[in-house]
Amino acid sequence: MTDPDGVLERKGPNTGHSDMIRFVSNERVTELAPVIRANLDEAKSYAAQGLKEPRGDSEPELPDD
Repeated sequence: MTDPDGVLERKGPNTGHSDMIRFVSNERVTELAPVIRANLDEAKSYAAQGLKEPRGDSEPELPDD
C-alpha cells in the first residue's frame, strides 16, 4: 500500500508491513472515510491483479529464552 496520507500503522514491533488504521473515536471514522475508501480501492486493485505484498527477509526480534 502506498499510504500517501500516512494513516497506516504497524500492529507491533515484529510486524513487517503497515496494515491497520487505529481509531480512537467514531468521529475519526467519518473524517477518514475518503482515505479509507481510497485504501480499500487500492487494495482491491492489487487483489484483482493477483499482486501480493513481498515478504520481508528480516527475522523477528525474539527474547533470549
